[in-house]
Parts: sequence; C-alpha cells; structure tokens
Amino acid sequence: MRKIEAAVLASYILMLSTGSFINSNNQNNTVSTHAMAKYEFEVKTKEIHKEKDNKFVFPKVSIAIENQIKQQIKDIEKEELKQKQIQYDKDLYLLGQVIEAESGSDWIKDDVQLMVGNVVINRVLSDKFPSTIYDVVHAPNQYQFIKHGITVRPSKRALDNARKILNGTRVIPKNVVYQSEYKNLGDGIYKKVKTKYSTMYFSYSK
Repeated sequence: MRKIEAAVLASYILMLSTGSFINSNNQNNTVSTHAMAKYEFEVKTKEIHKEKDNKFVFPKVSIAIENQIKQQIKDIEKEELKQKQIQYDKDLYLLGQVIEAESGSDWIKDDVQLMVGNVVINRVLSDKFPSTIYDVVHAPNQYQFIKHGITVRPSKRALDNARKILNGTRVIPKNVVYQSEYKNLGDGIYKKVKTKYSTMYFSYSK
C-alpha cells in the first residue's frame, strides 16, 4: 500500500468515526448514512494493529467504500498535478519576463540570461529573501518592469532559458543573489558582464 493511500485511509477512519467525510465533488457532502454506519461497524469490530515491521494493517472495508476511497485518492492526485502544472506555467512566464526585461537584447548571450534567471532562483532558496518566484520578483524596488508597471512579453529564447532553470540548470553559485548595473550590492562581485551599452554585475552574499 502506498503511503498516500495509508494516510488517506487513516484519515477516513478518523473522519468517519466523527461523522465527517470529504467528497471529491462537494466538500460539504457526507457519505450516505447506510454506508457510513456499515463502515464504522467494520472499523470498530476489527482492530488496527502493527506488524513486526511497524506497518499499519487497516481493517477490511466493503468494496464500495474501498473503491470510493481509491477514486478520491486518484482525484486528489490528479488535482495536485494540475495545480503543480498551473504554478509551473506561472513561474515559467514570470521568470521569462525577468530574463527578457533584464537581458533580452539579441547581443546578450544565453549564458547571461541563465545567470539572470538563476539569481531569482537563488533568492527563492535563500532565507534572506521571499520563498516564491512571484514574491521575489514583486518585492519592492527589485525589478524595474514591475516597479513601473511595464508589460513585458518574453521571447521564445527567454522562455526556453527560463524552462531550463526551472528544470534544474544552475550556472552560478547559490550565494549569488544580486544582479544589477550597480557594483556595490552584496559582499563582493562574482562576475562582471559587459553588454553593448552597460555593465552587469553579479554579486554574492556571505
């Protein structure tokens, strides 16, 4: 039995014993009185015990209730995957916007775009900054396109590099959390990148 199934079954035993049951179609619905009574009877008349390997063995339940539980597990897993994909798509687009706004010019190489995007991820992973891409990017006075309400449409190249970053590509150390035209940020300069019209500094924090 998978861990999620064991956890959900345990929760169902507790919820059913108190008369509460979450239905995937309507969270306020309850299982039918007959089914709940039958299930409660089965639970209360069979002990939940531990085997030698400390795995819980759950009482046998009616096929209808068991199938209902399994279906709700599938529904929960499906919804979790859906929500993860939605969040991934939002993060991808926002990270692509940052890359486009900060390093979208044709003469700026892909490795620089990857560095720009990596700074955002490094901030997310740092306890000195917010813990989500959205909160990092929308923090006060951090990114000019956010500060001034400028609409940025990321190019395919910017989105491709953002996707690489979200999928695990790392090109700078974790403590490099600053990227700016100002060289006095942080505790030291990790890398200086000269572009066509300016210089970009990537700095670290101790």
